[in-house]
Amino acid sequence: MDRIDKKDIKISLTPRGDTIFKAIFGDQRNINILAAFLRAVFAESCIKIEFSELEIISTNLIADNKSERNSAVDVLAITDSGEKIDIEIQINDYKDIEKRTVFYASRMITNQVTKNVKLRERYSNIKAVIVVAILDFKLINDDDKYFHGNVLKDMFCDRIYTDVQQIYTLELPKIPKNDDNKELWTWLKFLKANTVKEAKKLKNKIPEVDEAVSIYENFISDEELKSIAETQEIKYKMDCNELIAQGIAQGIAQGMAQGEVKGETNAKIELAVKLIKTGKMSLAEAIIFCSLDNNYEDEIKKLLNENK
Repeated sequence: MDRIDKKDIKISLTPRGDTIFKAIFGDQRNINILAAFLRAVFAESCIKIEFSELEIISTNLIADNKSERNSAVDVLAITDSGEKIDIEIQINDYKDIEKRTVFYASRMITNQVTKNVKLRERYSNIKAVIVVAILDFKLINDDDKYFHGNVLKDMFCDRIYTDVQQIYTLELPKIPKNDDNKELWTWLKFLKANTVKEAKKLKNKIPEVDEAVSIYENFISDEELKSIAETQEIKYKMDCNELIAQGIAQGIAQGMAQGEVKGETNAKIELAVKLIKTGKMSLAEAIIFCSLDNNYEDEIKKLLNENK
């Protein structure tokens, strides 16, 4: 399959985009913005989490041994008392966010247990680690709560075993339309905005949100910054589209081997339909990706309408 040409990819620059998100929340010069956002998150937790100072640190989580690769997170900060906080934003649902967040949290814990620490103190001095995962998709379908907090608990009596590992998930699609009078609602409504005009509607609610909106507006209005953000978003979407396609293509290839899909062209058409249904590719992108002729556009549209 041919790689999608970047000129055929449509992008929209939002606060959820990697470059803009990191410019707002991952810059030490804007540490007050990150601090205000995290305090809004922690205000909804049943665990008391307080800090007076916050510092952005390297986003690389060092591997436990030489055979493993280091992992890079979106934004990583440390409090004045030593708790590490990983802030992740996930646009696409790869069905692995639970395991991924546990992995990041676990690595932040194991990074604290080094040979330089006395054996007797190696575990007693472990500081809490926190992952805040902002999700642009629904993780839990059987409730309408946009905020969930997770720790290790006793499965029989609901007693917390330890809060040394805390994972908070924020589901953007579940944010209520009307203000629920929580600061977290305002922050997530900002992150959910698709345009500067939408984001500006939230001004004069929280000072730090106003600052975040200004940074976002600056990115969109500054041609050089906008170009950087667009380049990064195109690369990200191309990489994501290829990962999605590879997974679906593998399933179709297996189906063809079992006689479930007839012919190479039919397989490509079916792949195009599935890619479009994920919502991650447009019709034009799917046709290019699957090496199909534009003559198949009507057939793909027909299949999409039949599957609604």
